[in-house]
Amino acid sequence: MASLGRRGGVLFLSRRLNGDLTSSHRSTQSQTARRDKSAYGFGQQWTGALSRGADGLFVEEAPELKPDEIQQFGLRQEMVPLLGLEGDERVIDASAGWGHSVVVVQQNGGTKTKLKVCGRPHDFQTLLRLRRLPDVVQNFCIQHTMNDTLSPSIFQSIASYLVGENEVTQNEEAYRQYSNMPTLLELRLPFGECPALSGDCVPKRATDQNDESTDAGPLHRTFHNTIATSAGLTAVISNTGSLYTFGLNHRGQCGTGEFGPNVWRPTQVRGLGSIRSILDHGAPSDNLFKDFQKQQHPIVSVALGLQHGIALDSAGQVFCWGKGERGQLGLGRRFASEDNDAASQDVEEEPNQNRTFEYALKVAHFYDPTKSATKNDTYAPVLSEEDSRIRLVAAGMNFCFAVTESNLPYIWGKSILPNPNYSQDGLNVRTSPVQDSTYPRFVPGLPPGLRVEKVACGSHHAAMLLEDGSIFCVGVATDKPVPMWGEAVEILQPGLIEMERLVSFTAGFDRTTAVYQTEDGRRQVIESQLWSTEEMRLQSAVRPSFMDWVETERAEEKVHSVHRGWLHSIVVTE
Repeated sequence: MASLGRRGGVLFLSRRLNGDLTSSHRSTQSQTARRDKSAYGFGQQWTGALSRGADGLFVEEAPELKPDEIQQFGLRQEMVPLLGLEGDERVIDASAGWGHSVVVVQQNGGTKTKLKVCGRPHDFQTLLRLRRLPDVVQNFCIQHTMNDTLSPSIFQSIASYLVGENEVTQNEEAYRQYSNMPTLLELRLPFGECPALSGDCVPKRATDQNDESTDAGPLHRTFHNTIATSAGLTAVISNTGSLYTFGLNHRGQCGTGEFGPNVWRPTQVRGLGSIRSILDHGAPSDNLFKDFQKQQHPIVSVALGLQHGIALDSAGQVFCWGKGERGQLGLGRRFASEDNDAASQDVEEEPNQNRTFEYALKVAHFYDPTKSATKNDTYAPVLSEEDSRIRLVAAGMNFCFAVTESNLPYIWGKSILPNPNYSQDGLNVRTSPVQDSTYPRFVPGLPPGLRVEKVACGSHHAAMLLEDGSIFCVGVATDKPVPMWGEAVEILQPGLIEMERLVSFTAGFDRTTAVYQTEDGRRQVIESQLWSTEEMRLQSAVRPSFMDWVETERAEEKVHSVHRGWLHSIVVTE
């Protein structure tokens, strides 16, 4: 049986090796009706991401407590409700970015959904500058850069100068409300579309560009992750399966086909089609992918890195866009010479593997880890078209993660490939232990025969939830900068989470969070981190302190999901 032990106000989770969890109460998603949901937050409020209004930016109602404060003084993490919900609106889903929050709301008893945003959804550099300023100067700048008047005052000009606010925001006066939203504000999608909800059925086709006779048919029939946030960047999937983005766009991270400082309103991502589909249906110019605005299939899942994005469509195709100088877009290929049995060959790299793209391109080169290249091969053998269909996707700060239908995990991006030329003998001080991977690299280390059910990424780690309830990770250790990308390691043993009782599985920055239902119907939340030693990992699961606040102040509510941002966190309850 799973046991709980309290240490200094924090509940640590452990598992008896000779025990087993029994189930007298099983609740599946199809058996559970959708309940009303609310949203609460804690952390820094000066970004506006806690939706406390312009007058509440300087009032620290629920600052995030440090772990040593919780343990030493027995404190609990307080939370505050997000303001800006109207009438009987209830939060269905949420996402916490670097300086803003996004929620999907629905009126009680209604079916139409709305997208609401608070904080600074088009800002990242200014937040970093404000973070470094003294409190007095920071408060002055926040107060006056939040001014929505059409004619900037002298104080606003001074504040903008101090934080280095970009010129476009200053000139685009009519759009200032989209840069500074201290309270939840509705943003409408084009064509009257509404945000999709995770678990809802995917429409048969998003556009008439989908020709089911040319592919193996849909792999995904329900939506997965339909909203995502990052550093001044937001993505949302509509109820028709169309993918929209808005925010900063210097590196093409909005994927709208153009580079520019900002994309102010939700705009559709371009290039979401395979080469075959684009050639069959054509595009307005020779730049086929950039100008191919119609999606081949509905998008079912989206995730965002620091300046890049990844999307999955219903046919199992995966697409990336944005910054790609460090392999974040996965457009390279694995050389045959990387296999020990293959001869080294002098071959040219893929021309696009380290490029930045302002539109989406399909990630296609998933090599087969069960086959070795021969001396006559230039590239490593790839999976078949059927086996390479993708089931799950996620994104970290500078990398992407995917799991195929054949249950093979892959990762690509910045500093995630163990360097074979590195050794710890102290002689190669200029050599890094890791290097970039421009192609999807297979991740070994998972127990054989267990299906990966969920994936989620923090800033520097990727977590996989297996069908037995265990969690495996790759990434950089939390306690010290030790790269652990070579193979997956276990951070949560099986037996605590029964998958039929799982409610949500998310990750943010340095931790992974799972919410599940206990036998007596209560909700339990556990947070795990990737520590550098096995001993620390076995004791890494903790019950977050905000659960004490929920059970005391909102005893009638149950935690549904947890979303961790840079300086704040959002907790959705039902």
